[in-house]
Formats: sequence, structure tokens, C-alpha cells
Amino acid sequence: MQLSSSLRTRARRRTVIGIALSVLLHIGLFTFIWFQMDEVVPPAKPDAEPLVVSLLKSKQDTQTRVVSVPKEKPAARHPPAKPVVRPKVPPKVATSPPRRPSRSTPPPPLAPEPSPLQATTPSAIKPAPPGVDMSTMLDAARNRRRAEAEAEGRPDPDPGAPAESNGPADNSVAMANIKFMARKGEGGGGVFQITSKGPRVARYVFRGWGANRLESQRQTIEVDAGLNGDVDLAIIRSMIKLIRKRYPGDFEWDSQRLGRVVTLSAKEDNQQGLENFLMQEFFSTRSR
Repeated sequence: MQLSSSLRTRARRRTVIGIALSVLLHIGLFTFIWFQMDEVVPPAKPDAEPLVVSLLKSKQDTQTRVVSVPKEKPAARHPPAKPVVRPKVPPKVATSPPRRPSRSTPPPPLAPEPSPLQATTPSAIKPAPPGVDMSTMLDAARNRRRAEAEAEGRPDPDPGAPAESNGPADNSVAMANIKFMARKGEGGGGVFQITSKGPRVARYVFRGWGANRLESQRQTIEVDAGLNGDVDLAIIRSMIKLIRKRYPGDFEWDSQRLGRVVTLSAKEDNQQGLENFLMQEFFSTRSR
């Protein structure tokens, strides 16, 4: 019993001593922090001027010199000088005294250049009466062409000359003035005239005449060759359809390219031959 009580007494002493040491340690730490907070930190001194150290070598020994470089003062700013504006002097232009018009003979007036797209007025072709034969009709056609050539100031077409010398130029853009007539005794006729042509769409005019009012009218036909189509061939095929409505069989064509009247056929089995002939009539410079 005495041994156990002594052990308890020692344990209590140790506990009391530990608690006392812990309290003293906290008090000392708190006091140290309190005095550190009361101290005033003195302001730091401003930085000194920068020092530049340069090493100079000599014959005897090497000395180290410390050179203090003073701060450069900013240069005074001078206001920019105003530019001197010089008055502009207008350039002198040498003038010559006006010349008096001479009383010499005035030059002859220049002839106006013909426009390449100027349309020529087609002359009407009357159908031949029943009593006139073919030779008389051919002579009348030649006389008519000769009169048109004299009126336009071009040489008289020669029926015996080749097609290239008598025929018109390429009619792909210029107006075409080509006519066709009905057979003898049937009456009626008409004139084709190409007014415009592009890479895909073209337009031509047909002026017809005949016994009734429907045949004596002016029609404007627009042709669309389609994408990547042949616009020249589309024009010719449209003309053939129009001719075939009026004359499904044979008809007479007054060819200015050949210088004579030729008999053609508008039948279905002659489609290719009629296309080739009309291509030469309207587009003579094109090779097919």
C-alpha cells in the first residue's frame, strides 16, 4: 500500500511540473512577440547613385578606379520652327496671238465611216406573176441586185464569180439581208435579218408578205442554243422550221452569195443539205 501511494505522488508531481513548464514557455513566447511588434522599423536609406567600375591597364601595374557618373540632365526642348510658307507664283503660259482664219478653200468633208452593225433596208421582192417564165425572173433579180450595188457604192456582183467574191462577209454579228421567194404562181415571200447574236442566245427578224394578213407580218424570233450549244446551227434550224410552215415542199431562194436564185427543198429528208446551204449563206466564213 505504501508503494502504490508513493507512485501516485510521483506521477502527480510530474504532471504539475509539466503543466508549469508549459505555462512558463507560452508566457515567454507571448512576451517576445509583443516586444517585437512594438519595435519601429527605421526607413531604408535611398539608393546611392549608380557606380560604374572600369579597369585601366598600364605598363607597370593595373589600377582600379571607381568613377561616379552623374545623372544626365534632360536637354531643353525647343519648339519646332514654323515652316515659311512661300506664296505660289502661277506659271507663266506663253500665249500666241490668235490666228486669223485664212480664206483658203476649206478641205472637202470626210465621208462618214459606215458602222459595222448598221442594218441595210431590205428591198421587197414581189412574187412573179403566173405568166412570167424563169429566165425573165432571173433577169429581174440580176437587175435588182445591180441597182442595189450602185446605190450602196459597191461593185456590180458577177454571177459567174466564185462564192467568196460575191457573198457577204461573216454575218455572225452583222445584219443579214437574205431573201427567199415562193415558187412561181404560189405567191408570198419574206426576208430574214439577224439582229443580234451572242455565245448562246440570238435574235432574228422575219418580214413576210403574202396573200393573207397572217403571212404579211413581222416576227421577232429568239433562239437559245442551250449550254455549250452551237448558236449558229440553232439559228439555221429555227429558220428552217419557219420556212417549212409556209412552204413544206420546194421553194426558191435568192442567194446574194451565189448571185442567183436557187431552188431548195424544205422536206424532212433534205434537212442536212438545207442546213449546210443556209450555214454558207449566213455564216460563209465558218467551216463546217
